Amino acid sequence: ASRSFPADRARILDVLPRLSRSWAGSISAAVLTVLSMQTEERDFSRAALTAAGACAAHRITVTLADGARHTRPPKLRFPLNLLRNLAVRACSDPFVLMLDADLEVFPPLSASLLNRTAVQLLGPAANRTHVAIVLPAFAVHAGMLATWRQRDARGAPYAHKQQLLGLYETGLATPFNSDIYPRGERASDYAKWFARSEPEPYRVVYE
Repeated sequence: ASRSFPADRARILDVLPRLSRSWAGSISAAVLTVLSMQTEERDFSRAALTAAGACAAHRITVTLADGARHTRPPKLRFPLNLLRNLAVRACSDPFVLMLDADLEVFPPLSASLLNRTAVQLLGPAANRTHVAIVLPAFAVHAGMLATWRQRDARGAPYAHKQQLLGLYETGLATPFNSDIYPRGERASDYAKWFARSEPEPYRVVYE
């Protein structure tokens, strides 16, 4: 499976090294930028791949969108859907995990996630009208991120469910964007997710 995400130039240079370590599959990034000439475009793509490291460069595709052509009024200036479409278009894998650049899936969860995706989308459940895989997302205190950057991703203090629960109970991990768009996050039902030891289907109410 591929990961696709939108970003700007500064963000992609910052996050590609981290993402290439935590995601073993291919990565497709769409970047909003303003480039004055074709050589600058090539130089930036080369810089992005160099930042990710030689061992990961072959797994990464960078698509650039000219910001001068896709401007909007101030509140709508960032063309999120356009960038996501560009990132997905560059993917060749059958499954795509669409995430913002600031989000990540840790290695201990990656294989399980991909296996369950295959079961849900290719197995008996594929004949149902609506099938979704709920991925609870958390915002983690900046101090935790600094700790992880010095260690292997598998040893991160929030890479496993029980560790994450401890951070959640102490307020160091909070539901992502729950204060900005609570209606969109309620379907994740974090309390139910924490209470279950094994992944299993559960019904959610769409608002």
